Amino acid sequence: MDAGTWSPRTRETADARAPCPGCSSRTGRLRFRRFGYRIVECCACGLVYCDHMPPTRALVELYSDGYFTGRPDLRGYHDYRADEGVIKASFLDKLDRLTGAAPRVGRLLDIGCALGYFMEIAAGRGWDAYGLEISGFAAGMARRRGLRVVQGCSPAVFRPGTFDAVTMWDVIEHLPDPLASLREIHRVLRPDGVLGLCTGRIDAPLARVLGRWSRIFNPPQHLVFFSRRTLAQVLAAAGFRMWQVWADRKIVSLRYLVHLCLSLYGPRPLAAALRAVLRTPINPAIPLWIPDNMVVLATKT
Repeated sequence: MDAGTWSPRTRETADARAPCPGCSSRTGRLRFRRFGYRIVECCACGLVYCDHMPPTRALVELYSDGYFTGRPDLRGYHDYRADEGVIKASFLDKLDRLTGAAPRVGRLLDIGCALGYFMEIAAGRGWDAYGLEISGFAAGMARRRGLRVVQGCSPAVFRPGTFDAVTMWDVIEHLPDPLASLREIHRVLRPDGVLGLCTGRIDAPLARVLGRWSRIFNPPQHLVFFSRRTLAQVLAAAGFRMWQVWADRKIVSLRYLVHLCLSLYGPRPLAAALRAVLRTPINPAIPLWIPDNMVVLATKT
């Protein structure tokens, strides 16, 4: 079975309500529903996506302060500011690899920069860092930290050939039109520039075993769900070649893991005990290998 497709036993053929963000086809196979949203596989290219793409205004409202401060229905972060240390530690390997692959340590754009933690550690390594963030709350917090962050969701505001590197860490799956965004990134990158991104990988064994219960399927926060093959297709359509791919490693806090478990799965028998963990001062950093998350470096073709 191809890594980008699903078992035929679970398919229901239907016309998709939203066009495929990879090829614009409207013929899709309904895989399942998650949080009330239809998850569809495109019959033409195999890309899996949410059959409802919210408008930009709805996305701005979604990524309010509650997304970063533990509102459970938004299924985001427990306390993004309190986790600054572990979030920055998680970025170090990605920054090392990106810096090693880039033609020079020059100008960098971090898309979906949140409060600017990656920008700060990149600046510490000599990068001239800029940020782009859809959340007014997060963009405002980043600017108060002295960072150059534009509120928005498209790099169209920047001139062609501005950046030596562009990053999207756990961002591309949040975009209603990832192909259009990648084409804009191609435009603002210099000819020898590097794109770094990471996202869930639905063809990984863990994601296959979990199926609809995988944390990857989290609409409307996550809208597009990639396999290695379909991500390569979308990158190629935007003028990129996948150069390096590896499984992600992160460091997270215990409270973040507990909050994620409660908000995604709502385990009723354990809910009281898990909520009690959120109220304790115990919050160790936990290193994780995440085999169903892929980190990618790509270059312009």
